[in-house]
Amino acid sequence: MFLKIIFISFNFLHFMSLAIVFCGLIFARFLTPVSYAQYFTDGIRSHLYAGTITNVISALMVLMAQVGLMGDGWQDVAVTQTWFAVLGTDFGQAWKWQIILGALNCFFCGKTTEKSHFILLTLTTLQLIGLAFIGHTLMHEGAAGFAQKLTQIIHLMSAGYWVGGVVMIIKVMNDSKMKEMKAGAISSMIKFSQYGHLAVSLVILSGFANTFFIRGWSLHSFSLYTQLLFAKVAIVALMVAMALVNRYCLVPRFKTSHKNVQNKFIFLTYAELALSLVVVCLVCVFSTLNPL
Repeated sequence: MFLKIIFISFNFLHFMSLAIVFCGLIFARFLTPVSYAQYFTDGIRSHLYAGTITNVISALMVLMAQVGLMGDGWQDVAVTQTWFAVLGTDFGQAWKWQIILGALNCFFCGKTTEKSHFILLTLTTLQLIGLAFIGHTLMHEGAAGFAQKLTQIIHLMSAGYWVGGVVMIIKVMNDSKMKEMKAGAISSMIKFSQYGHLAVSLVILSGFANTFFIRGWSLHSFSLYTQLLFAKVAIVALMVAMALVNRYCLVPRFKTSHKNVQNKFIFLTYAELALSLVVVCLVCVFSTLNPL
């Protein structure tokens, strides 16, 4: 049981670290205006360091937990043959790249050039894509298998942008309180929101498609998997409502309204972040369950 908790917990940390680094670099490279880009990049350097270190440690811990789960418990974690047996499975073949790419991330994260940040973004993107080749996405082969994996890639990339973006928005919102950074910060938030519409739409559509590939449309039973899936859908719907209130009710009032409006925005953003953590945790749990 403890090994399963470790597996779920470090899967959670692994995705969150990828999402934060992924969206942080997208913000720095594509969403911030020139006048604000360098200040923003310097401000998220600690996020990048923490994210890349958590990335590689969590990848190693997930593999260790899987070794124990595949064997007879903790005693097999120290058995070399069990490690090789796990690395020979579909999971092991896909997961070893999480460790390799994570280690490369640590190397490039220490550099501050634009080129190194682009490489870091590319490696993180490849890791997100790699997550589509484990778990329930292995249920189908041929054309159906390809479509399922493609759908999962879209789901992971979009979710990474959304979840990581909520973390970045909190940083940008704090920067907007400084007079010299306000215009650039607000511009970044609006640009993030524009692409965020697409990301949220893709999360929802790919999520429904994934459900079809895994379970079909019929409700076989109200199993724990189904219960957690319904909980995830309900929470995502609430997150969408919060995001819409922030974007269309609060952001347009930033330039003319009282500080109270910004405080409401920050409160809703923190609430959205908390809900996103619950959603990722739920996914990490029900990804270990039998969906049927």
